[in-house]
Amino acid sequence: MPDMVTCIQRALLTHVGVIAITVISNYVVTATILCYRCKEIYPDSGIRLANDNSDCQEEFACNITHDTCYSHYSYEVTTGKLVIDKGCQVKAVCELEKRKTELYYHCDHHYAKRSCHDCCQGDLCNKDEGYTVGSTCLHVVAAVLLVLCVSS
Repeated sequence: MPDMVTCIQRALLTHVGVIAITVISNYVVTATILCYRCKEIYPDSGIRLANDNSDCQEEFACNITHDTCYSHYSYEVTTGKLVIDKGCQVKAVCELEKRKTELYYHCDHHYAKRSCHDCCQGDLCNKDEGYTVGSTCLHVVAAVLLVLCVSS
């Protein structure tokens, strides 16, 4: 039969665990994601487009409902320039926009005449053009290295 001290220790550990889970849950619910966005073209216009990725390095705390960063690249036939838009979106909206863009346009980050809509999750994940290819490769390399380290 467990003694009184052991029972108290178990009860405390259980309550500390519940408190920790509650604190973590509350943090997750209230945390916002940071995304890059482009500079405003005209002061107070709300229009945030750029022709160069270097003009889209402003860090922005997204609305609590927006859980995904996006980058939209589209080639404007009339101007012959690439137009870039970056910011925050709801994941489902971002993925829908990505599918819609891929349905009608060619997306190749190494091709000037393209239209792409990329989605990612994680603070400041939409920094570079074509990040989806690079980050996928890095994740594969990291996973292989982890497996090799664990198995040896």
